[in-house]
Amino acid sequence: MIHRRNLWPHLRALVLVLAIGIISAACVAHSHLIAAGAGAASQPAEPPNKQPPGEDQAPLVMDGPVSFDLDTLIDGVALSGQQTRSLEPKFDAMEDAVAQWDQDHTEQLDAFEAIAGQLVQSKNVRELQYVFDKYRALLGERTKLIDHHKDAILATLNPTQRAAWEATKLRSDVESRLGEVQLTDEQWEKVKALCAATGKTVMTLDPSDPKIFISQGDRVWKLVREKVLTDDQRKTLDNPEAAM
Repeated sequence: MIHRRNLWPHLRALVLVLAIGIISAACVAHSHLIAAGAGAASQPAEPPNKQPPGEDQAPLVMDGPVSFDLDTLIDGVALSGQQTRSLEPKFDAMEDAVAQWDQDHTEQLDAFEAIAGQLVQSKNVRELQYVFDKYRALLGERTKLIDHHKDAILATLNPTQRAAWEATKLRSDVESRLGEVQLTDEQWEKVKALCAATGKTVMTLDPSDPKIFISQGDRVWKLVREKVLTDDQRKTLDNPEAAM
């Protein structure tokens, strides 16, 4: 079974170092790299295997804030039985291809992480920028591979289903921003309505452009804060430590 590594926390950590350019951020990035690298190095290379993500296992493929797998798509979109059967081999092919890419590039990614860790310790931001650019280019290959399969899968959905998928992603985005705030059933219904309407809006724009999703997600979140949350819930969001 291949060890499926969550590559994206490494990239986010490096972005943090380069964008802020301070040693405290560098230390955070370094700790992430070491933790992830140690876990990856401890696993032997084995043939790819499409094991569903476990509790401690990151999703193999993401679409924005949600895992892009057949079960998640079924939960978010009203797939027919025929659609589900036809999509199973497409998801299998995607997961096989991505798992194989991860296995083939494990040593190269580990090398980037090791070099970046050394540069963080030496406070060499200029060289770290160079390593980051190379690292990002390599991960861009993985993104292109995923997009090839993902686009083919999403193309099988009808317009209503595509809008429903965008709404699913928007709901997940709202949930991630809520933190410890718990919504009532009535509040969740309002959130779902906002996301459903915005999902349709995304489809009238360019759903393939991540900037569109980000801007619409920010718009939904603003509406949730203003029209759905109570004053106490907003205070908890703004000052979570005071609510503990």
